Amino acid sequence: MGFSKQCTKCGRVKWWHQFWRHPNGRLSLMSACKVCIRKYKVYYENKEKKRTREKIWREENREYCRVYRKKTIEKGRQYGQIQRHTLSDHYIKNIFATNLGIKYKDVPPELIEMKRQQLKLKRAIKAAKEAVNDFRPRGRGDPQTKAAA
Repeated sequence: MGFSKQCTKCGRVKWWHQFWRHPNGRLSLMSACKVCIRKYKVYYENKEKKRTREKIWREENREYCRVYRKKTIEKGRQYGQIQRHTLSDHYIKNIFATNLGIKYKDVPPELIEMKRQQLKLKRAIKAAKEAVNDFRPRGRGDPQTKAAA
């Protein structure tokens, strides 16, 4: 009996004897050929072995992993500071996504620009207030002078 079937993994048409038997499959055969199933098994067996090797390596090199993690976290902080300082689109979209629940992709460019202008204005006001406080004379009744004494 010589009939063929198409493998669902590789897409090739193969003879029936190149498929494992399966009672619930069409023609009582599995949907993937023997070669594809072997590749799948080898891949996942190797994946588990790799996870085990990586876990052992991490345990043996704890100090390196700790330093690497610390360095990576610091890089992330620096990146975030740059994004906040430059008021990037990504930073402003994040504000809308976290505070207002608007989806990241649904924030229109006009709204981003308006928020950027608002944040620049708030920063300018804050800087002006700090400048005024720096030049304000401190006298006897000043609360800051009392706190320092």
